[in-house]
Amino acid sequence: MALLIRPAQAGDLRACLRLNDACVPEMGAASAAFFDAWLDRAFAFRVAERDGAFAGFVLGMDPAADYDSPNFRFFQARYEHFVYVDRIAVPPEHRGAGVGKALYRDLAGLVRGRGGAPRITCEVNLRPRNQPSLDFHARLGFLEVGRQQVGEKEVSLLAWELGTGEQEAGIGD
Repeated sequence: MALLIRPAQAGDLRACLRLNDACVPEMGAASAAFFDAWLDRAFAFRVAERDGAFAGFVLGMDPAADYDSPNFRFFQARYEHFVYVDRIAVPPEHRGAGVGKALYRDLAGLVRGRGGAPRITCEVNLRPRNQPSLDFHARLGFLEVGRQQVGEKEVSLLAWELGTGEQEAGIGD
């Protein structure tokens, strides 16, 4: 099956919102206005297609983003250079087929191509526990750099240091 990763377009936003809604509470809720606002402002808003069908998305921000998220602010206070993955999602019918890994590989390529950040960061819920995402990110080489309570949720704050050998092996070609 052919997998294509490309920039998100306005016509993708409805599919991104539906998938995001289906992933709550593992992922935070969002609105159509949220996705629309980040379409042109994000460091990377990328969509995966498998054989022409929507197969997921990733939304990443650089440290200069005007984003009022406590998780983003954690990384902003800790690192000068990073790309923060606010959300990455793959529909159940495409999970386990390398789509999430391909989205991260694509994002890492964009980071490197723009002479960018030495790390990609994200958070994953510990409460409610999102074990599949914790396992996925661990396989890719993300390491926990902190934890924090955000409302009713507790999150693990993760970083993947680009170009660090074993950690890179999870996403390398």
